[in-house]
Amino acid sequence: MISCRTRGFSFTRALLGISSDELHVCGDPAAVPLIQKILEVTGDTIEVLNLSFCLLHNLSGC
Repeated sequence: MISCRTRGFSFTRALLGISSDELHVCGDPAAVPLIQKILEVTGDTIEVLNLSFCLLHNLSGC
């Protein structure tokens, strides 16, 4: 969503406007470099965790 031409501004505004010590963002790993660039400008840090969740009743047998 952050790279979307029509909705990216809203996501970026929300990301920059939040007042919190810690923020968890879930989404497409392709967005990580863009979020890193934004946070580099603001002086904030980022920790990227690649988590994999598996539902008990999925078709892939995970």
